[in-house]
Amino acid sequence: MHKTTLLKNLLIGFCLLVFSNVENANAQIVISAPNLGFSQACASASFNTYSTTFNFSPVSGVSPSNQFIIEMSDADGSFANPTVLLTTAAGSITTSPATLNFQIPTETAGEGYRIRIKSTAPAATSAGSATFAAYYKTQDSPFTINNLVSTGAFCSGGSYLLTIDNPGTGTNDSPLNYPSLTFKWYKETSPTTSVFVAEGETLEVTQEGTYFCETNYGTCTSNSYSNRVTITAVTSGEANAGIFSSLGNPFCPDQGATTLSTLNGTSYQWYKNGQA
Repeated sequence: MHKTTLLKNLLIGFCLLVFSNVENANAQIVISAPNLGFSQACASASFNTYSTTFNFSPVSGVSPSNQFIIEMSDADGSFANPTVLLTTAAGSITTSPATLNFQIPTETAGEGYRIRIKSTAPAATSAGSATFAAYYKTQDSPFTINNLVSTGAFCSGGSYLLTIDNPGTGTNDSPLNYPSLTFKWYKETSPTTSVFVAEGETLEVTQEGTYFCETNYGTCTSNSYSNRVTITAVTSGEANAGIFSSLGNPFCPDQGATTLSTLNGTSYQWYKNGQA
């Protein structure tokens, strides 16, 4: 009798174990690498919606409490510290393929981002997507350099410093008001072509040419660029030196003190009303 009971208990336990393993097997899903609904993400305050599509199977393996999560890598494609872009409502995705919309964070800037999909019930993680460029354009309008003066000059052997105006005159939207931004300077090689010169908020010019600056939004097109400034080199004593005001021209006294500057030279003599 005791042997019969023992065998019965062992049989029941074995059946429960098998059933549990079957349930666990059924609770696993596979998520495909997400397909991007875009080639690059060039976001701004007026547009920041992107989509991705992915498959998962078996559909029956998804729990009613499951949530899908979109994670974004860093700019180098690493998921060591991913950013969560979207978490779906529990049980809202029950069919495959699924398409989700998401937004990118305002600090996004780089050429090598990826996204991946995760599920919560059961837990599963997809492979990463193809890499893509992504930038959030916090400033996307033309700005001024060199106080909007179109020319400048320096003595031979010297240099001319080009700077981004801040604040500049009128309604100039200086990109210097956005600390996360970086800038690239270019020199024109023809009316429609140019070459990269340097990065930074200023440019020390030692060669004649026409220069301009752009906010660094990588491969994303942007309206955040400056006016052109043509710089020439002059022989000492032959230059008609222009004088520039840091607060722009005309200067209004109620704006406070302004700094006057002229082209670089070895010595200077300033005059007011013809008097030194």
